Amino acid sequence: MAGAGGAMTADSLTDGERHCLQLLAQGYDIKSIAAECGLSVNAVNERLRSARAKLGTTSSRAAARLLAQTGGAPQKIWDNKSGISSATATRHAAGFGRRVWPLGVLAMLTAVALAAVLISSNHAEPALAALPRFVASYPVDGAVIAPGPFTLRVTFDRPMAPASYSFVATGLGTYPQCQGKPVQSADGRSYSLRCQAASGTAYAVGFNHARFRGFRAAQGGAPAQSAVIRFRAR
Repeated sequence: MAGAGGAMTADSLTDGERHCLQLLAQGYDIKSIAAECGLSVNAVNERLRSARAKLGTTSSRAAARLLAQTGGAPQKIWDNKSGISSATATRHAAGFGRRVWPLGVLAMLTAVALAAVLISSNHAEPALAALPRFVASYPVDGAVIAPGPFTLRVTFDRPMAPASYSFVATGLGTYPQCQGKPVQSADGRSYSLRCQAASGTAYAVGFNHARFRGFRAAQGGAPAQSAVIRFRAR
């Protein structure tokens, strides 16, 4: 998407370019970005060069500032497939590209959808029951915890696949600052993650939320049902 003067907007950046700019804005230098992303210095420079061209800036730091001004701050997601990534609003979320359907077509589509639901209703419940289910967490939903370090933990009703998890920012509250990788319990049912809580902050963490489906059963690989907990630090 082109902006003023022919420059593209932040929406045109790739995830890799966006991530490099975000790290640059946080004070990382090129070598540190390369180490953080597991890339060569040349690869980082190429991503920054491409980002500068897309945003129409002459310096990478100017591009990083421009990204921050347009709402490009990272939303942290702990997912075994994506690592920490940034979530950006889509065109559809902003209301672009919506199609207005005639009422007759809408009525027909509604009838077809209702028929499909009725036909499949006998199969829906067993399928849902077969999915791993969230049974406990720390903090519990609605808890008030002490500020400072704490262990975020989620437990399921069965053993889960190793090295397979999705702790996700939901937009319902602040995602806590966490470090390291989630650790699985000996029985395979729980995952723990070391985090930090700031006083007076309301938090929200999703498990297998939205498109992230890292929590999977050890047997069969079925993704766990989604769950969200909300808590705050006093």
